[in-house]
Amino acid sequence: MVASVENRSGGSGANSWTLPLYMVTIFSSAFLLFAVQPMFTKMVLPRAGGSPAVWNTSMVFFQAVLLAGYLYAHVSTRLLGLKRQTILHGFVLLSAFIFLPIAIQTGSAPPAATSPIPWLLSTLAISVGVPFFAISATAPLLQKWFSNTDHKWSGDPYFLYGASNLGSLLALLSYPVILEPLLGVHAQSLAWMAAFAFLFACMAACAVLLWQRYRPEIAVSMEVLESYVTREVTWSVRGRWVLLSLVPSALLLGATLHIGSYIAAVPFLWIIPLALYLLTFVFVFGNRAPGARTFWQWAQLITVPLVAIFFETSQIYVLLVLHLAAMFASTMVLHGELARLRPPPDRLTEFYFWMSLGGVLGGILSAIIAPLVFDSVYEYPIALLLALLLRPRIEGTRLGARIARWGWVTRARTALENNPLGRIVIHPRVLDVVLPALFFALIYDNRLRTFLLNAAFTVYGWWYTIFESMLGDFAVLSTTLQNAGKVAYTLVVFITVLWLGHRRPVRLVLAMFAVLVVLTPGLFWKTEDQLARIRSFFGVTTIYVSNIKTEPGPLTTSNSKFHYLVHGVTIHGVEYMDVPRLPVSYYTERGPVGHFFATARPADAPPIRVGVLGLGAGALACYMRPIDKLTFYEIDPVVEQVARDNNYFQFLKECGSDVVLGDGRLTIAKEPDASFDVIFLDAFSGDGIPVHVLTRESIQLYFTKLKPGGKLMVHITNTFVNLLPVVSDLANDAGLAALTVEFSPQPATFFALPTQWVVLARAPADIAALKTGYLPWGDIPPQPAVRTWTDDFSNVFFALKWNQLGLFPKGIEEITNIKVEVK
Repeated sequence: MVASVENRSGGSGANSWTLPLYMVTIFSSAFLLFAVQPMFTKMVLPRAGGSPAVWNTSMVFFQAVLLAGYLYAHVSTRLLGLKRQTILHGFVLLSAFIFLPIAIQTGSAPPAATSPIPWLLSTLAISVGVPFFAISATAPLLQKWFSNTDHKWSGDPYFLYGASNLGSLLALLSYPVILEPLLGVHAQSLAWMAAFAFLFACMAACAVLLWQRYRPEIAVSMEVLESYVTREVTWSVRGRWVLLSLVPSALLLGATLHIGSYIAAVPFLWIIPLALYLLTFVFVFGNRAPGARTFWQWAQLITVPLVAIFFETSQIYVLLVLHLAAMFASTMVLHGELARLRPPPDRLTEFYFWMSLGGVLGGILSAIIAPLVFDSVYEYPIALLLALLLRPRIEGTRLGARIARWGWVTRARTALENNPLGRIVIHPRVLDVVLPALFFALIYDNRLRTFLLNAAFTVYGWWYTIFESMLGDFAVLSTTLQNAGKVAYTLVVFITVLWLGHRRPVRLVLAMFAVLVVLTPGLFWKTEDQLARIRSFFGVTTIYVSNIKTEPGPLTTSNSKFHYLVHGVTIHGVEYMDVPRLPVSYYTERGPVGHFFATARPADAPPIRVGVLGLGAGALACYMRPIDKLTFYEIDPVVEQVARDNNYFQFLKECGSDVVLGDGRLTIAKEPDASFDVIFLDAFSGDGIPVHVLTRESIQLYFTKLKPGGKLMVHITNTFVNLLPVVSDLANDAGLAALTVEFSPQPATFFALPTQWVVLARAPADIAALKTGYLPWGDIPPQPAVRTWTDDFSNVFFALKWNQLGLFPKGIEEITNIKVEVK
């Protein structure tokens, strides 16, 4: 690398095409890289199921291959030089065409008796491994190639990485909105192959331009050269590169899981934090304005303490904005430091390798290790604190300088410096621990809060005495003044945290930890209304207890006790502990399920066999007679563990049923044909819709398992997704009879929740009896036209209830205020 006094002019001709060509190529490669992952995962889902092992194995595979691609880019350019490396990479890209279009071999399926992981890894490697590897090396290679051209901006090629992440962002946004709704998986694969051919042509053109405009020594202007903070790459520098990419990666996954688990279970909400994450790369590598660094440091310093203070507020929109803003600001700061510490172009490929390694490690820690170690989403606050610890120091503020010049401050500091013990007390490292400890003691014993609240009430009393005769009704001012103490307390805590830590990261982290411990006790240990909290690869499962005051009666006492099974913020089961065999919530006897069994299976009917995809708390088991047999098919082992624990739920203990662990579609496929009288699909109430259990092929499978006259009951209650048009279309596609009912319980109905069901059968006569009785079912009204969901095509995005996206579920409070009927 050589330094030049001024930039090259750039010229015309081929050089005028250099930058647009490289930007289009790197943009296209990132788009393809991001689009292939959901496409292939969707391909493998019907064969391997939706277990966490499948998702995590796929994630680790793609990240490992991405890292291998970055390593290949670094090693090959070092050993071969750029010109020969272009030839090698051309052969790598050509070899990828052998594996296109991407598809899974016909008849290939995981073995029935062993783990599907070896099969999945081999399928990933054979079907998509080589194309993904070839594209994964493109971003660092193109930047390296560009740095050795004679373009005027070649001395600082990192801005191309911003274009790369812009391509990733477009793929992220377009896949669920455009690609998935318009194209089936096979058509997506063909389109991806065509786009790969376009990418190959662009890469070839970039290689030709490199050979034509090749410059063995990278010419960098003095201005650009001075912008490179990292001149010598040491192991400490490499370690910092890894940390500055590891923490944002962990923060992204932690924030996404926290938002989905504790704030709002909305489909596709995960797109927002991931989009913000990708935007940070676009901003920090594409525009390095001097003032931006300080701005984002202050933004992080303001938003992260606010997140800690309002961690458990009930205001959903406030939580969403704060958490997303804190994640974005923290990621901007750390990725900004990463961009600032970038090396000159001769070490570019090594820089991207270590950066990729950090991202992979962050993903593994959050997605694989954290669920094994933690019982909640602890990695999120840990990542927030680490982001504060890694932030650069903000230079001294004018306020701090003014305070330091105050006479009494100067005299006190001089006196302490002249005393050996005083020098220890005012040492910055000692104060880093002592000041947060004092702050913790101040807010922990509630004296500060009590003082401020009393002050607010005192002021309120004065104002009320003075203005009562003039204003009369003082309700508005009363409410305002009663909240003044809380506002004052919040401001004192917030300002103290800023003052303690704006220049000392360690002090800031300890002060933040104190705020989290004091103001968010449920973050670190169970609260009084939580019986248990268990973490798995599917998320956080919590068992709540609630004592509700009711009028004493045959079923109730004056203080009725209920247990709730909650996954994230979605209720999956409720049990009235005073009468353990009584189904409630979605499964109440006065609702669709009770009416179905009362009508379709009279008391004197012969034994029946029932299969249920989705366990919950196990309430359906208590509709079985001793002669009946019910089998649950549950994918999450934690749910079975909780449902069988008599301290939490007693449906399975009292009523008995078998539980088969595994993906519902795959496990029920192993049952003998024509062996069930009824199959329940009860897996669609959360934010993640398992589409592979609601496709044309899966419906065909279920009816091969049903006896003649058998029925398929589909629970389609969902706050944000309208599944009625989907199920109606599947029924029409298969020539099935269908009825539906939407149950809105009266206030007096015993602990019931609104719910909607659809029943499918081979002939109308099989379900005609449901049209009579206290809860008549009816034909499905005309629905919007939808394309039939198949293993090749599904479209959750356009099934969203757009008018409901502003109405987030209230959680436990939604059903604890229901009036109780005394039967």
